[in-house]
Amino acid sequence: MAKRFPYEYEHSIGATLDYSLDWNQGAWLTPGEVIIGSSWVTVDVGATITNQQIASGVTSAFIYLNTPNAVFDITNTITTNQGRTDSRTISLSCKRR
Repeated sequence: MAKRFPYEYEHSIGATLDYSLDWNQGAWLTPGEVIIGSSWVTVDVGATITNQQIASGVTSAFIYLNTPNAVFDITNTITTNQGRTDSRTISLSCKRR
Protein backbone atom coordinates (compact mmCIF):
# COMPACT_ATOMS: atom_id res chain seq x y z
CA MET A 1 0.00 0.00 0.00
CA ALA A 2 1.34 3.44 -0.91
CA LYS A 3 1.72 5.77 2.05
CA ARG A 4 -0.84 8.56 2.13
CA PHE A 5 0.91 10.49 4.90
CA PRO A 6 4.46 10.53 6.27
CA TYR A 7 3.09 8.71 9.34
CA GLU A 8 1.27 5.50 8.39
CA TYR A 9 0.95 2.41 10.57
CA GLU A 10 -0.93 -0.89 10.83
CA HIS A 11 -3.12 -1.22 13.91
CA SER A 12 -4.52 -4.53 15.24
CA ILE A 13 -8.31 -4.81 15.42
CA GLY A 14 -9.55 -4.31 18.98
CA ALA A 15 -6.21 -3.01 20.25
CA THR A 16 -5.66 0.18 22.22
CA LEU A 17 -2.21 1.45 21.27
CA ASP A 18 -0.30 4.60 22.06
CA TYR A 19 0.97 6.91 19.33
CA SER A 20 3.18 9.96 19.67
CA LEU A 21 4.55 12.82 17.60
CA ASP A 22 7.87 14.41 18.50
CA TRP A 23 7.59 18.10 17.62
CA ASN A 24 11.29 18.56 18.52
CA GLN A 25 12.32 16.68 15.37
CA GLY A 26 13.50 18.95 12.59
CA ALA A 27 13.81 21.79 15.10
CA TRP A 28 10.15 22.72 14.63
CA LEU A 29 9.99 24.16 18.15
CA THR A 30 12.22 27.20 18.65
CA PRO A 31 14.37 27.65 21.79
CA GLY A 32 12.09 28.41 24.76
CA GLU A 33 8.94 27.43 22.85
CA VAL A 34 6.67 24.86 24.49
CA ILE A 35 3.46 23.14 23.47
CA ILE A 36 0.60 24.42 25.61
CA GLY A 37 -2.29 22.72 23.79
CA SER A 38 -2.68 19.44 21.94
CA SER A 39 -5.79 17.84 20.46
CA TRP A 40 -6.00 14.45 18.73
CA VAL A 41 -9.15 14.06 16.59
CA THR A 42 -10.62 12.05 13.75
CA VAL A 43 -13.76 12.41 11.67
CA ASP A 44 -13.82 8.64 11.13
CA VAL A 45 -16.47 6.63 13.00
CA GLY A 46 -15.06 3.66 14.93
CA ALA A 47 -12.00 5.22 16.56
CA THR A 48 -11.74 6.11 20.24
CA ILE A 49 -9.01 8.52 21.37
CA THR A 50 -8.09 8.74 25.07
CA ASN A 51 -5.23 9.65 27.43
CA GLN A 52 -3.97 12.66 25.45
CA GLN A 53 -0.71 14.02 26.86
CA ILE A 54 2.06 16.58 26.27
CA ALA A 55 5.59 16.04 27.59
CA SER A 56 8.77 17.89 26.55
CA GLY A 57 7.66 18.65 22.99
CA VAL A 58 6.12 15.21 22.41
CA THR A 59 2.35 14.74 22.12
CA SER A 60 0.70 11.36 22.57
CA ALA A 61 -2.66 9.60 22.74
CA PHE A 62 -4.09 6.11 23.14
CA ILE A 63 -6.15 5.02 20.12
CA TYR A 64 -8.64 2.14 19.96
CA LEU A 65 -9.83 0.80 16.59
CA ASN A 66 -12.29 -2.03 15.96
CA THR A 67 -13.28 -1.78 12.27
CA PRO A 68 -11.54 -4.39 10.09
CA ASN A 69 -9.93 -3.24 6.83
CA ALA A 70 -10.67 0.42 7.51
CA VAL A 71 -8.17 3.28 7.32
CA PHE A 72 -8.40 5.97 9.99
CA ASP A 73 -6.83 9.42 9.66
CA ILE A 74 -6.01 10.83 13.10
CA THR A 75 -4.91 14.48 13.31
CA ASN A 76 -2.91 16.04 16.13
CA THR A 77 -3.14 19.84 16.31
CA ILE A 78 -0.86 21.74 18.67
CA THR A 79 -0.57 25.32 19.91
CA THR A 80 2.60 26.78 21.40
CA ASN A 81 3.30 29.48 23.97
CA GLN A 82 4.43 31.68 21.04
CA GLY A 83 1.00 31.48 19.40
CA ARG A 84 1.98 29.08 16.62
CA THR A 85 -0.41 26.30 15.56
CA ASP A 86 0.29 23.28 13.37
CA SER A 87 -1.14 19.84 12.62
CA ARG A 88 0.18 16.41 11.68
CA THR A 89 -1.94 13.47 10.51
CA ILE A 90 -1.23 9.79 11.03
CA SER A 91 -2.99 7.11 9.01
CA LEU A 92 -3.89 3.84 10.77
CA SER A 93 -4.87 0.72 8.81
CA CYS A 94 -6.98 -1.55 10.99
CA LYS A 95 -5.90 -5.17 10.29
CA ARG A 96 -6.48 -8.65 11.69
CA ARG A 97 -3.25 -10.14 12.99
